[in-house]
Amino acid sequence: MTLPRRFIAYGAYNLANDRNLGAVGGGDTRNYFQYIADGGWPINLVRVWVFRRSTADTLPPDRAIHLYQPDHTINPTYLDNLELLVKLAAAKGFWVQVCLFNYHVCKFPEEVPEDCPPELLPAYGTGTTLCGRLQTFFQPSQNATTHKQKELIAAVGNRLKTKTNVLWEIGNELRMDGGGCGDVDNQNLVAWIQIMKDALVNVVGASPLITTSTGVTNESMTLRNIPFSFFDFHAGQWGIDSSPQSRDLQENILDAKRRAATYNPNAFLIINDDGVGDADRTPGAVGAWASKAFSLGLHYSTKSTYPPQPWSTHTLDQLRIANQNFPPP
Repeated sequence: MTLPRRFIAYGAYNLANDRNLGAVGGGDTRNYFQYIADGGWPINLVRVWVFRRSTADTLPPDRAIHLYQPDHTINPTYLDNLELLVKLAAAKGFWVQVCLFNYHVCKFPEEVPEDCPPELLPAYGTGTTLCGRLQTFFQPSQNATTHKQKELIAAVGNRLKTKTNVLWEIGNELRMDGGGCGDVDNQNLVAWIQIMKDALVNVVGASPLITTSTGVTNESMTLRNIPFSFFDFHAGQWGIDSSPQSRDLQENILDAKRRAATYNPNAFLIINDDGVGDADRTPGAVGAWASKAFSLGLHYSTKSTYPPQPWSTHTLDQLRIANQNFPPP
């Protein structure tokens, strides 16, 4: 598929775990892509996470497909569902941003995938620390953990390598923090990301679009040292820290655009409101932020509710209005 002039994403992070692929239920069998297409909203990108608990976004257990089987091997049914998701997306003109790994599994035990292989299971419990878990998971060495990580990349990559509507993301908000972690650890993380990127390219080829999202303080260290073909900046990277609705973020988003251009002037930038508190991510706020991004020629991604939770149709409407007010360049 040809890259669109503008990406507008409505994140549905656990959509690949949903055997109904976002159907509302109650007789409405339309999947995520059919529903949005029928509504005429200009959404053309969905962001999904792979290494995550299937029910993390309140997906009911009877709809949930686990990434791993009880014997800790990768679940072929999950891979089938992910592949079907990408196929159905393409049929409706959607791209899929596939995020492979996730910082939050080392911070919140409820994010860890069911039946996670022991080699990838963060150590929670007395005497353990966030920094220690991050150091273990993101260590740039060839060991059992690295092997399992590459195994997951190979399994997902082989299923999707022929698809032309996939954006790849090595990991969500990857950074090293917590007491005891510092610059050396973030340098090691850069090396780990490069290893995983190389493993992905080895499977899917050098041409696909690849990125990673980072934290705030390690953004420059990471993105200056690894060549990426697009960027996905989360809330803290474009100026939101508190009272986001009361602030004029035009200059903040412009600064994010300038920074991204220093990393790769040919890469496109997605402004993503992931990281904003749910109470602050109102439809009106999303519309205002998207409008600022669109006015600067950038792309936008929001995180909101999706089935089996109610759709945020007001958010979808605000994105449509912003897109109409600031047409793609």
